[in-house]
Amino acid sequence: MSTGVDIDVVVAGGGAVGLAIAAALAASGREVMVIEAGERCGDETSGRNNQVVHAGFLYPPASLKARLCRDGHRRLMDFARQRGIPHRSAPKLMPAADPAGRAMLEQFLEQGRAVGVTGLEILDKCALAALEPQMRAEAALLSPGTGIIDAAALVAALEGEVQSAGGLLVLRSRITGGAPVDRGTTLSIADEEGAESALTCALFINSAGLGAAGIAAAMSGFPNTARPAIHLARGQFLSHRGAVPFSHLVVPVEPALSAGGSLTHDTGGQARFGPDLSFLPGRDYAPDAAVSDRAVDAIRSWWADLDPGRLDVDYVGIRPRVTGPGLPPGDWLIAGPERHGLPGQYHLFGIDTPGLTACLSLAEHIVALSGKSGNPEGKVLP
Repeated sequence: MSTGVDIDVVVAGGGAVGLAIAAALAASGREVMVIEAGERCGDETSGRNNQVVHAGFLYPPASLKARLCRDGHRRLMDFARQRGIPHRSAPKLMPAADPAGRAMLEQFLEQGRAVGVTGLEILDKCALAALEPQMRAEAALLSPGTGIIDAAALVAALEGEVQSAGGLLVLRSRITGGAPVDRGTTLSIADEEGAESALTCALFINSAGLGAAGIAAAMSGFPNTARPAIHLARGQFLSHRGAVPFSHLVVPVEPALSAGGSLTHDTGGQARFGPDLSFLPGRDYAPDAAVSDRAVDAIRSWWADLDPGRLDVDYVGIRPRVTGPGLPPGDWLIAGPERHGLPGQYHLFGIDTPGLTACLSLAEHIVALSGKSGNPEGKVLP
């Protein structure tokens, strides 16, 4: 190792994406340390979502999300089979109640075809009734390639991958600052008691999710123009007591989607509705006191016989987004040296859905960007 460098690679963030990156870098022969602020890995965005493995048709074909989701789906399902992670195929229906909704389905169908998603089909009212008799909609997009996975088991498996490749996991520690040096970056790190220490690494990967923008802001020399404004998208989930009469995942189009009208099942078969969407100034995982009329109306837009008395407030998740209220989620942003001018630093911003699905593809993408040779400038690969 070069003189003046304490460790080859530091990865900030122990969610699914950060762990996947750390595991891939460690497997490539690099000395890796993961620094996670929480008591456990995967407790924030990775552990507070609907656990859906996306097919890849929801994103514009030229976007990084679309480019990595399809490959990520394949990699993730293969990884789950090999490691014994609970997962299964879970075909999805996207119901639409009117012509505007039908137009959204047509757009998703075209996007899917453009990126190679197979099996997508728009069902008319009659075909939909034969598949899900209790669903009310004018049409629905069928995605047979969607799945679900046990996110906690995935995170645990990725932790194991990091450690088996010789990587280190440091919990309850925060990166509070950093400065470029001749051979990399010197990081300031605070433990849970506030004691500060310094660590110099050749390569720094900021995959801290909700905290990524704050870490970038604390980097000496990091230009404000290279750091997007991050909006915290809050989503509340509802549990349902008893069975539901639907075998498919159900994800309605807007506006029912952001009102909390989606239905998913976990790998154990538990039905769950949501998330809804609102924006927060800071992290707040406290759930609402009661189920909202807005969520009930959204579910009833396609399930008229819903009994609201069977719904209970469950948990809240927060996703980092590069766009705010009233705007589409936007694409992921990976800021390398060509954007911010600091050698050996890669910052991942706005890694929201489908981050869980694409975590292994994102990891390979970062390995390629940060390679010791062949792409030292960190240019975005085609």
